[in-house]
Order: sequence, then structure tokens, then C-alpha cells
Amino acid sequence: MPAIPPPADSGTRPRIELASGLLLAALVWALSPPARADDLPKWDPVTQADLAGTQSAAYPDAPAEVLSWKLGIDDSNLTHERAVTEYIRYKVYDPSRAADITRIAAIEASVEDIKISDVTIHGRLTLPGGTVREIGQDSIHKRPLVKRATEETFVQRMFGNEGLVANEQFVAVEGMKPGSVLEFQLVSKLELGPSFIQTLQKPNIPVRRVDCTVHLYQGREFDGAAFVVNPGGLPVDQSFDKSHGIYHVSAANLPPLVDEPLSPSIISRSVTVFDYEDSTMLLTRHPNKLSPVKVDAGDGPWAPVAAKISLIEEDATMVPTESVANRVKGLIAGAASETEKARRIHNFVRDVYTRFRAVPAGSRPLVSHYADMPLDLVMSFDEHPKATVTETDFLWLELAMDREAGLEAEAVLLPDRNVMPFNPRLHSALFLPRPAVRVRVDGAWRLSLSNVPQLFPFGWIPARYQSGAGLIVKRGAQEFVEVQPASAAQSTVEQTGTFALAPDGSLAGHGRRRLTGAPAIALRPRARNASEARFKETLLAHLKTQFPGAEVSVTSVAGMSDPDVPVEYEFDLKWPDYATATKTRLIFKPFATHGQAPSPFDAAVRKNSVQFPFRWREIDDVSLQLPEGYALEAPSAPQSALVGDVLAYKVAIRPLAKANGIHIQRDFVSDVDDVPAKAYPTLKKWYELVAQGDAHELVLAKSKPAAAPAPATSQ
Repeated sequence: MPAIPPPADSGTRPRIELASGLLLAALVWALSPPARADDLPKWDPVTQADLAGTQSAAYPDAPAEVLSWKLGIDDSNLTHERAVTEYIRYKVYDPSRAADITRIAAIEASVEDIKISDVTIHGRLTLPGGTVREIGQDSIHKRPLVKRATEETFVQRMFGNEGLVANEQFVAVEGMKPGSVLEFQLVSKLELGPSFIQTLQKPNIPVRRVDCTVHLYQGREFDGAAFVVNPGGLPVDQSFDKSHGIYHVSAANLPPLVDEPLSPSIISRSVTVFDYEDSTMLLTRHPNKLSPVKVDAGDGPWAPVAAKISLIEEDATMVPTESVANRVKGLIAGAASETEKARRIHNFVRDVYTRFRAVPAGSRPLVSHYADMPLDLVMSFDEHPKATVTETDFLWLELAMDREAGLEAEAVLLPDRNVMPFNPRLHSALFLPRPAVRVRVDGAWRLSLSNVPQLFPFGWIPARYQSGAGLIVKRGAQEFVEVQPASAAQSTVEQTGTFALAPDGSLAGHGRRRLTGAPAIALRPRARNASEARFKETLLAHLKTQFPGAEVSVTSVAGMSDPDVPVEYEFDLKWPDYATATKTRLIFKPFATHGQAPSPFDAAVRKNSVQFPFRWREIDDVSLQLPEGYALEAPSAPQSALVGDVLAYKVAIRPLAKANGIHIQRDFVSDVDDVPAKAYPTLKKWYELVAQGDAHELVLAKSKPAAAPAPATSQ
């Protein structure tokens, strides 16, 4: 059974700027509940009705329930900070199943020595008998989530920022009994970020009542907007006091969110409040050469988003310097095609950006607005330590170099399905967070992302940004272009090899693998200077999960640091007791690589859609030598499964022509991104057929020795 591959997507590196750092604040809050001051909290009284309940009326099996939840988002002082308060009261019915709420956690974070969130937590536990226990600061502990520079923890990968330092504050509530009421008050100050995202539903527990109030900024520096997205059409009330800039959302009896494998983001399936303060202050280098951004009513609702970024793009790329022009001339010399020109430029900018990411945190000025630098300073940033270079400057550098090379190129804004699937009716820059370069080469438009942590080849973008559409950065009428997902044929895992099964049931041999597209990107190390030894360790750990109990050694690797070629590696395998051995038979699974895992979809029903990290294909072509003196007792092969054009599973097992062995072929194709919940039964049945096929067993029987010839007799 194929293991669902990990995402090959790259996190963005938010160096605190509007285009690529747009969701930094939102992601901080997605990871942690908010908190703030050190004042002693004021607690609402816990009533007898609160203590008397033994189960949720609407969801009797729920381990807990949110009785009340009050959220306040205060942007009134946004030029200095965003303040967020939260007061949440839980009713706990089964403490053993409510670990997520009995261990509350929040994150204090800073980027390159600038504090971006400051958190304080207060708690109170009321037992069913009325005993009250305060949970103060002495009960709250800290541990580092992210340190500097080269560490790559989960949060590091999520934020993609080598200057990020994050500490988790947490408290594990002990002594809780069924029927207890648990409360937390959290207040935070957030030092940067135009956006705030807050889901109003909780995983696995219902919410009886929630109220969220947003105080938008009232000055001229920001143009704020707050709104709610309600994908399930649940009963939600909202109001807006325009004169005071106060937006209020309330809801009652919200159902629990269901966590299932390969579910879309929580934001995309929950009632969610969005607060986006769009900066109206832009610093440009050529103020006398740019006219103010004007948008006509007929240009479309997305035109202001495109026009604003267009202003920055025009300012950044207006006057390529002589050094940039000379560099382009040298890069494209001898290029045989437009594609080769664009690839060389992409690789050059990617290499410069990789060096930029390696700069120690705090050693370079940091800005919270667009302040694009001259492109020659971006290109040679390491020679100008005082220059305020940001990651988006590398996007403008690639765009300008493409144009200098005579290529038709433009910027495009892409949605991020890991946050929210693109909806053209939600008119906000919040939902088009990733700028990329779009360049026309040899008659076709290609997308390029050179300013990302992972090593992407020219023409490739992560699946999270392949959401069907992209907004062209330009003035005038809005224009969207199609951005279709990469097909399964572009992301392959090919395996070949020769193995031998011994009479004692052990399996040994040599295997080779070749990965392209998303699987190669997911496996390839991010750092271009990563060591081969470290990469072999990564591969070895991966192989040991596929061959449990086997001795595996990686013998060679190729393509480790070059995204323009496949990742290839070879390995030796020794697997004791792979087959079940009896006195006269060997029972084994011919699909050794895939036969160890069950179907990833074991639930009978499903609520959420299934979102695969990318489309991919697996191709196996392996020879297996059988032990001398054994033969297949009843040759057979598993059933192939084909459903439409997007899911395919074809297998074949044939005898080797000139040896006692079998030739094993397997072709698995998953050419789909999202499967709606209503189609889950079909998907589940198909994966069960695949799992059954991969677990197919063959039986070898020991041949009976030939009868001894009768002794000769004398005449």
C-alpha cells in the first residue's frame, strides 16, 4: 500500500513585509491562543447549572464543551501593536479524552530580535463540589519551539524564517474530575502583521456560545476590514458599527470540528473571523515617476489588490542597473532557448536568495513595509550589510532580469489552499498571499518561485499555490490566469531492483529509486550545502519505515542539491524472516516495498473532503529470484483497479524467462488533489483494493526429490 507522501510545499519566509509576510500574524495566532497583561483576572461566577451538567445536550459523546468564549481584537493602536483578549470557559465531561484543553499552550515569538507576540495566561479550575483552584504564573512553564539559524522544527518549517525564535508557554491541568469547569484568560500584544485569523469552532468539542469583537484602526495609515467566512452555512450573527469601526460576530451551538487524515485546513472548514488591516503607506524609490494608483469602478473587485502590488513592482523594477544588465548578459550567453535563459536566471536568483537566508538573524535592518532596494544591492546584498533587503526584492530581481533578457514576464498573486481555497467572491489581499513570476518562454507561460526555502526548479510551484487561479499584477481591469495542478506524470517515484528469496525466508538484494517533481522536492534537503552523509541518514530513516526489521544501507545518491535533475539513490537490503517458512513451504508478499501498510482510509464514513498533498505516480519494475528447489504452488496476481482517469492501479507478476524467479510490475497513479466527502466511499473502496493487492501473498512449495533409480540386477 502506498504511504501518502508528505507535502513538498515550501513555507514562506516572512521577513515582515506585506506580500510574502501577509499571514505571519495569522499563523502565530493559529498556533497559539492570545494573551496579554499581568493584571490579576476578574472571573465570572460559576453557577450551579454550569457544574451540574454531565454531558453535552447536543453532542452527548463529546469529552468537553465550550460554555462561553469571548474574544476581543483591538487594532486601535495598530501602529504600535495589536491587542487580543480571550476568556474561554470549558465544561469537562471526560478528562481522559480532553487532553487538548487540559494542556493549554501559547507562543511567544520574535523575528530577528523583534518581539512579535507577548503572551500571559491565567487559569481557574472549579471542581464539581465547588472547590476552586487558581492556575497562576507559577504553574506555567516554557520550552523553546524554535531557535535560530539552522534548526528545522515544525514551526521553523511552517514559518520558514531562520530569524524566528519562539517559546511555548504551557500548563498541564492536573486533578481534573468529570464535571469540572476549566477557564482560561489570555491577553496578547502582537507587534507586527496586518492580519488576524480566528476560528470560532474547536476540534472534537462543541461551542455553546462565542462572541468576537474587532476594533478596527481608525487612522489613515491602515484601511481595515473584518468579515466572517462560514463554509458550513451555520447560524452566525454579525454587525458593524461603521462610525466607531467595531465589528461583532456571535454564534451559538456550533458543532465540533472533526479531525480526519488529509483534511483541508481548519480555517477552510470552520466559522472563521478575518481581520485585515491593509497598509495605505508605501515607501517607494521613485516617487516622482509613478502616478497615484487609480482604480475605475468597472475594473473589478480584485483590481485594487493588483494595482497596489503593481505600484511596488513598477517602482522596484523600473530602472535595472548596469550591473544587473551585465549579469543577465553573462547568464544567458549561449542559451539555446528562451526556457534555458529563464532557467539560468531563476537558478541565479535562487542561489543569491539561498545565501540571503543563511545570514545570521539580527544582522540586517528589518522593515515592516515595502522598501524595495536597488536591484544591484539585492544581487550583491552580502556586500551591503546595512541595506534593508527583503525576500520580495528577490522576486523583483528575477522579474527585472527576465525582462532584461528579452522575455515577456509579469508578477502574479497566488492563493494558498493550506489557508483557504480560493474564492473569487472574497475580495481581499489576505487570500492571495504568494507573489510569483510568470514568464513566457518558447510559446508557453511558466511560473517561477526562486525566493522560497526549498529548492524548486524553474517552472515549478508548490501544490498549495496550484489552486486554479492567479491574479496578474497590473493596473486597470482585473485579470486572472489559470494555474492548474501539476499532473501525476510530473511527480514520480520509480523503483527497480534485483532481489533474492532464500530458503530460510530471508530477502536480500539491491534497489534503485528515481524521484521527480514533488516527491523529489519533499525529499531533497533545503540547504544547497547539505552533506551527502546527512542526506543518506535521511534516506536510511525513510527506508527503514518501509522495510521494518530489515538491514538497509544507502550505497549512492545523486541529484541531492540540483533541483533540475531527479533525486536518485541506491540501497542494499537484507531482511531476515521476510517470508514465513515451514518445512515444505515459503509464504511471502511479492510487493515488499508496499505490502506492509494498510489503507490510509479505514473510517467507514467521513465528514471532511480529502486533500492530497500533490498528485503522484509510483512505478515498480523488480526481479525476484526464487530459491532453488522451490516452485510457485499456485501462481496468481492481485486484481488491478482502475477508476476513471484519475486513479489507477495495475500490477503484473510473470515468471522470469531464464531463471527460477518472477518479474514484478506495479503502476500506481493518483491524479487528484481534492476528493469531496460524498465521493469518499468510492475512494475508500479503491484504496482497499490497492492495499489488498499490495498485501497479496504467494506460496512456494519445496520440490519433492526425484526417486532414486532402482539398483541394477545381474542376469
